[in-house]
Amino acid sequence: MMVSNGPISTGGGGEALGKQVGGSGLGQAGSQAASKPRDLLPIVLAAAAVIELALFVPVAALLDHEHFVWSVSCADTPLYIKACKDLLATGSYPLDTVRTVGYPLFLAGAFLLGGEAHGYQVAVALQLVLNLAFLWLIWRLVERVAPQARLGVRLAIAIVGFIAGLGQAVFLLSDLQAGVFFTFFGYVMLCKRSPWWVVGGALALMAATLTRPMFTYFTVLIPLMAWLLGRFAIRVPWSHVAVYLLASVAAVGVNSAVDRRSRDLVGSDSFFTYHTRNLLYNLYRFPARTEQEHQALYQQEISRRAGKPYESLTRGEKDPFARALFLETLRAHPYQCARAWCVSFALYGVVPIESLVNYFCRLATWDEFWYHRSPLRRSMSFICMPLWILAYAPPWGRRRKYWPFYIVTMLLVVYVNGLCALGVGVGDRMRIPILPFMLAWAAVNLEAVWSAVFGPPGAAGKAAWRIRLRAITFRRPA
Repeated sequence: MMVSNGPISTGGGGEALGKQVGGSGLGQAGSQAASKPRDLLPIVLAAAAVIELALFVPVAALLDHEHFVWSVSCADTPLYIKACKDLLATGSYPLDTVRTVGYPLFLAGAFLLGGEAHGYQVAVALQLVLNLAFLWLIWRLVERVAPQARLGVRLAIAIVGFIAGLGQAVFLLSDLQAGVFFTFFGYVMLCKRSPWWVVGGALALMAATLTRPMFTYFTVLIPLMAWLLGRFAIRVPWSHVAVYLLASVAAVGVNSAVDRRSRDLVGSDSFFTYHTRNLLYNLYRFPARTEQEHQALYQQEISRRAGKPYESLTRGEKDPFARALFLETLRAHPYQCARAWCVSFALYGVVPIESLVNYFCRLATWDEFWYHRSPLRRSMSFICMPLWILAYAPPWGRRRKYWPFYIVTMLLVVYVNGLCALGVGVGDRMRIPILPFMLAWAAVNLEAVWSAVFGPPGAAGKAAWRIRLRAITFRRPA
């Protein structure tokens, strides 16, 4: 039996022993309170499924095909749909796509089930099922990280996670799928040690990498994440770390092979870094011009350096000139580049959970960008700010055992937000893969705040709150 360093302890099969040490605020009543929510998880999932049906069935029934497709489409959706249809038509992955293979394969399955007439509806229905899995993972993660959290805390966190996932499920984008896979991998690394769980976690990491290219560089963080989670819970054997590393490298290799085959470029990051250089050029070299003017100037500069028309250049031919232009921009405007990146990073850190609100606004106004222009978005930012305070606040007091998990969560935030901050499209969808870890940490802080104000869970907490209330009202205890 291995010894736990943190708030959860697992055996070889990964089942929690449920015993807390020092400073957790758990007495007998707290242990009973922590065991109740597990029995309520089926009820929570059933209620979530009813809500999804109440949303999806009327929309799918009332909207015709054209309007339904518009309602679930974003800027990236046509590229995924094109790759999916080309895959179904030819039986091989298309050469002209710029997307990784994971999400087009998912859409291909949906279109095989629903056909051209109902493929979009089937895809959204499958994503609603994925959102239930997302909710299940959030509940289990909170259960492991904050076992002392009372039912009200767990329900509050579950509601936030469900709304965030539902906002992604109603759009045909890859973020929810990547979020489910990556969260499952993190959950397995945290508290599961049996071989089949480890294999499942490795496959989930592969699927997340094949779905979202942002995990291309995640390989370098796996050993550190495993060591920190081992300090928090139970040691992650290096053989398990090797399996995770192998899965990550294999997925990156598949992405690289597809990328090289389709664009004669080495590395799955080629498309990503290519557009990053483009965005850096647009943002920092001529900040006063419009995006369309930036694009034209960029293409003219690449054409001048290559000595050929821009349209005749392959991505492989453009890449060296884009790299040189990127480095020149950084050397010429280092302060402006750093400042713009920091501003974008901060915005990604506090962007509200807004996709579901945006979806309802689109249905109400038939205007794709009405929500982004309205004061409602600023109101959503204020509404979500307490959540981000809880998600980013470090451990305080005698909660040193939580530092490893907190560091893991902040590493994921810096990794994902740092990559996304190179672009300009600030939105909550990019944060979905790491949101469950942020919510689990927010549950720890919310329970600490709640206990400080209202007392610990159970009868002891109620008695403590009565004493405080009497002290405030200058009433003597009976």
